[in-house]
Amino acid sequence: LSGSVRTRKQPPIEVSFDIPYFTLSGIQVRSLRILERHSSGSSGGAPYTSLQWIRYITKSGTYINRQKDTQVVYSAGGGGGRNHITDAISKQNSNK
Repeated sequence: LSGSVRTRKQPPIEVSFDIPYFTLSGIQVRSLRILERHSSGSSGGAPYTSLQWIRYITKSGTYINRQKDTQVVYSAGGGGGRNHITDAISKQNSNK
């Protein structure tokens, strides 16, 4: 059985996430004072209604992980392809 070894390029892995109700730094807001400015214009809207809770959230930055290229063996034969692929992967891992 003859096979050919080709290098397959791996696309980068991009990760982004949100973790609600958690801060990585552990910062906590113990008190908050809201000062309202009343507008002197004619809009005369209702004053701002505040709620007595604070929403914590942790957002990720931009993380991109580039992986090494892998070698894959394409076999021209029948059932022996798996052995060629396994051999190529184990050979690549032993070179590290």
